[in-house]
Amino acid sequence: MNEDNNQLAEIVHYFTEKVAEETGNQSNEIDIEDSFHELGLDSINAVFVLEKIELKYSIPLSPLLFWDYPTIKSFSIYINTLLKNG
Repeated sequence: MNEDNNQLAEIVHYFTEKVAEETGNQSNEIDIEDSFHELGLDSINAVFVLEKIELKYSIPLSPLLFWDYPTIKSFSIYINTLLKNG
């Protein structure tokens, strides 16, 4: 369980860093429970973030997932589940 929490924390951190890069925000100012829209992430930036996450974790992700998981926290939990279930 602790390993799972560590992996989730790492995903959240990486996701936050990439959203910060794309939106011009400081990562420490980002609330992981704010929607991507509230964070200023538009559809083009979202695709760039998604590509970086796909490369880092070697998993295919659809841009439509931003609708199903509209926050860094919820999307990170989804990614963590994908990685855990292989």
